[in-house]
Amino acid sequence: MKIKLKQQNQDITIGLSDISEIKPLILRVMNADYTDWSQLNQSSKCIQYGLSELIINAIEHGALGLGSDKKYRLKRNGTYESYLNEKIRMMTNSILIECIESNTQIKVVIDDYGKGFDWKTALRIAETKQDGKGLCIAQNTFDELTFYENGSRCHAVCLKK
Repeated sequence: MKIKLKQQNQDITIGLSDISEIKPLILRVMNADYTDWSQLNQSSKCIQYGLSELIINAIEHGALGLGSDKKYRLKRNGTYESYLNEKIRMMTNSILIECIESNTQIKVVIDDYGKGFDWKTALRIAETKQDGKGLCIAQNTFDELTFYENGSRCHAVCLKK
């Protein structure tokens, strides 16, 4: 699986072969030379957690097309991580992550090119069900979280102090 990372004027393609590589990817997004995450309303740990949820959702549900029922069945069986890693290694799809900074905010755009999902319903029921907890966490992390089109593209915005 390929992650296309856009930061300032750089386009970087990163090969992802294992779900454990998500944390270093997030740190790479957050350690861009031009971005000062300490200027934001949220702590960097909180932002890492929110980005992790959005990127993992993009991989699971967008790029891989993994439904929630199958995901939780795999988790109950203890085979979720091995299943996910096998699918990631075989995946030819890519995910775009773009970091855009202005004087007032940092916006992270994630585009998974998947079929999308009913994000309005998912956000509404996430607070009461097992499904969608990652979306609920992300929604509470960022100053703005907006899904576009069919839900395969999102903008996560952190405002500067």
